[in-house]
Amino acid sequence: MTEFAGWISSLAFSLCGLPQVLHTWRTGKTEGLSTAFLMLWLSGEVFGFIYISGFEKIPLPIAANYTLNTLAISYLMYKKYKKET
Repeated sequence: MTEFAGWISSLAFSLCGLPQVLHTWRTGKTEGLSTAFLMLWLSGEVFGFIYISGFEKIPLPIAANYTLNTLAISYLMYKKYKKET
């Protein structure tokens, strides 16, 4: 049951950024996307992953969550930076 809860939690957290990614993908617009938000989100993901990497065994749902969120943030930051330059 705990494993199931971990997967549901990770899936929900991973999908939180999906609407913004899809919106940016479709429109190419990032005007309403705060750089501070993206930097804080990325920092949370990176430092969270560093923290869990110290555990003997990293649960797959957690690793999947950090990986998917980092990919989403990277895409959004790329689009925002590319548009601003």
